[in-house]
Amino acid sequence: MPLFEKVAETDVKKREVAISLHLFANSLPPRRSVDAERKLWRAIEIAEALGERHGVAQYLHSLANLLSKRDGRWDEAEKAYRESIEMLQEVGDRFGEAQTLHSLANLLSKQDGRCDEAEKAYHESIEIGEKIRRDNHVAQTLRSYALHIERRDPKQALELLTRSLEINERRGNRRFANLVRQTIGQVRKRNGL
Repeated sequence: MPLFEKVAETDVKKREVAISLHLFANSLPPRRSVDAERKLWRAIEIAEALGERHGVAQYLHSLANLLSKRDGRWDEAEKAYRESIEMLQEVGDRFGEAQTLHSLANLLSKQDGRCDEAEKAYHESIEIGEKIRRDNHVAQTLRSYALHIERRDPKQALELLTRSLEINERRGNRRFANLVRQTIGQVRKRNGL
């Protein structure tokens, strides 16, 4: 049993226990999502008791990621993402805010009638990523945004994918550049472009 699992099993309310619970929850396979959710709630409870707002925000993001993959839990996931974003803004973690906005946008993009909200979150995430010079984040968010708008505007999707590819090539990120190239090919094929 890894050390973080042993630490997570203690009843002590310490920062290290909350971090271990977070790590343990994120390491669990999907079939153990109920156990992962329990561990994340416990990590949140400990971080709140210790006044660790940044930790609470991170754990809420992980909880939202977990809930977003489960049917019927999208409202709870959205609430957790929005709480996380608010806390990350309070503590000044712009990168964490950008990442959580990207995750929120992905969740909203799956829901009927929430297209505009998803696009707003993608835009905000990209804008923050550009301001703080997190090129890899910008490239990943551009790809997600492109896939979101593909059916409505395949040409704009290709423009976003091209921007993502350029960033990845400039950064020397060959693995993600190859993924974006594949995505460009798939978008062209699906849309006859």
